[in-house]
Amino acid sequence: MRSLVPIFVLLAGGAASSVAATDAGLRDPEFARVPFAEWRSGAGQTRMGWSVELTPAVLSVHQRMLLRAVIHIQGHKTEPGRLILFIEYLDAAGHVWQQHVPIDPARPGPEPQAGFERGSAAINHYAFLLPGDYSIAFGLWDSASGKHALIVRKAHIAAINRDPLPNAWAGLPSVEFITAGDIGSHDVWFLPGVAGVLNLPVTTRRPVHVEVLLNATPSKRSAGVMMALRENMSLLIPAVKAFSGLRLSDGAVDVSMLDLTRRRTVFSQLDVRALDWGRLQRFFAENNPGLVDVQSLAAEGKMRGYFLGEIERRMMVSDGQAHVVVVLSGPALMDHQEPWEHAPPALDADHRLIYIRYRSDPA
Repeated sequence: MRSLVPIFVLLAGGAASSVAATDAGLRDPEFARVPFAEWRSGAGQTRMGWSVELTPAVLSVHQRMLLRAVIHIQGHKTEPGRLILFIEYLDAAGHVWQQHVPIDPARPGPEPQAGFERGSAAINHYAFLLPGDYSIAFGLWDSASGKHALIVRKAHIAAINRDPLPNAWAGLPSVEFITAGDIGSHDVWFLPGVAGVLNLPVTTRRPVHVEVLLNATPSKRSAGVMMALRENMSLLIPAVKAFSGLRLSDGAVDVSMLDLTRRRTVFSQLDVRALDWGRLQRFFAENNPGLVDVQSLAAEGKMRGYFLGEIERRMMVSDGQAHVVVVLSGPALMDHQEPWEHAPPALDADHRLIYIRYRSDPA
């Protein structure tokens, strides 16, 4: 089930239109160094200690079908920088997508080479795929010795049964690779290297203004507060990115992020067409949301009042448009808060509030 469907249905006054998907594959120039087509035919292979495991594709928090491959390399020693992994996807229409991954057995590093030491590695490879059938060739090449080996795996990506958003993937390529650069730091939440955006056109009966309000505050300060923050953002940032694909026929979508502890808006973007991740992630890069100064700590009891006030301020606009505020939050456990003296606002058909609380599944 698509978790964002109720919101899109609420906004829509008609069915979403479809966009014809076009893609012609992706060629990696590095493949010109090797006769990969010959490798696929089985020519000249040598024995190398390695294996490839595909895990079943799942609908990810980015609302895309995610395939993970785990490549195990055992005891292959060579000169630093000489081992290269080549990955080639072939879809049913004959389109080709290629990616290469340099592997340095002498330098353990972040994904996708985590755990690489003494010539052994467990490498994770990720890709977003559209439903269909794929032949995936993994080629391992030692440029120092010329040795190579190839493993081919088949993958079937099933369509979502009774998909409530059947056109959401229209216009997306069949394959989009998630690169090592996306997996490090805060980029793993947003995946800036993945350019594809969901196709979510909505025909509205009247002008509609949507504001997506993201709560960036951890549920409470504790020894594991930064872990809780990362867990929250790993769910909330993909949801915000999904909303950036929303296209209202008459209206606009704004995005804001609140730091409740310091009682301030730390990010705001109007009429979002492409979410400005560079500016949004700067808050996490330049601040430590888990640590607060003495002044902010003393005023911690005002968080709930500030939060409700910000929601009310956005809700109570009367300008002839329908106003929808969508709050995205992790668990918000606000203990010992000052009383909120305001009476709840009287909502009408022109004002809607949708509160979505995400939590990660237990391990």
